[in-house]
Amino acid sequence: MSKRGKKDLKAQNQAAMVLSQNLKKQFMHNNHLYFTGALVATLLVAAINLIQSWLLQQIIDASTGNNSIFNLFQLLLISIGTVIAVIVIMFLDKKTSPRFVERAMVQYKNMVFSEISKKSISSFAKENTTSYLSALSNDAASIEKNYLAKIFTFVEQIILFIGAFLLMLYYSPLLTLAAVVLSLFPLIASLISGSKLANMEKKVSEKNESFLGTIKDMLTGFSVVKSFKAEKEMMKLFQSSNKDAEGNKRKRNQIEIDLKMIGEVTGVVAQFGVFLF
Repeated sequence: MSKRGKKDLKAQNQAAMVLSQNLKKQFMHNNHLYFTGALVATLLVAAINLIQSWLLQQIIDASTGNNSIFNLFQLLLISIGTVIAVIVIMFLDKKTSPRFVERAMVQYKNMVFSEISKKSISSFAKENTTSYLSALSNDAASIEKNYLAKIFTFVEQIILFIGAFLLMLYYSPLLTLAAVVLSLFPLIASLISGSKLANMEKKVSEKNESFLGTIKDMLTGFSVVKSFKAEKEMMKLFQSSNKDAEGNKRKRNQIEIDLKMIGEVTGVVAQFGVFLF
């Protein structure tokens, strides 16, 4: 790569980092209360899941006559308390998580449109406006689905992993070691395949932008197309762009299924491996 190309790439990376920081600021601006509430709800959901696993083990031990800390009546009361706690936690999650996502997306779209409105007429005329349409529609949907909605899932999974690991270590260090070794397989598979999904997501965004540009051009020049009776050519262009966009979505979905399949298979192998061990 030439020096100029390296400088351009470096400039693009720096611009992307600045944009990422600005986006995060927009997501959190006047949104800390809902974020904190949703985060607390997520932590409590993870904790209650660990408690449920422990409680099931205690119920099984008590019902089969094995040593248990509590009798069945005490476990019944604990179970009722756990159910009430689940209701309260889910109510907290309902009141905070959707509000956080809503405010974050409103502020993101407001920021994008504000930046567009600051452009001069000449600068705006030189650029492809479909990139703005994509940022406010397809990209916004992708950010909501793949970033904002996954923040709390990611935190929950980390807490569950740490809690489950400590419980396993408490009951059997040897089995814990076996589980850790076998769990490396799904982890490695996810790391290898994850980058493919990120690249494919970028391609989907680009193709959606191109598709929106095609639609915009056709609708803008609709009178010209009708005047020259070029409906067939217009339809061919639309079909080609539509097929290309949906084809990339299909490839993205296939990669997601591949990741899910790899996770399922390696997860089953790890689970059976621990039990057999």
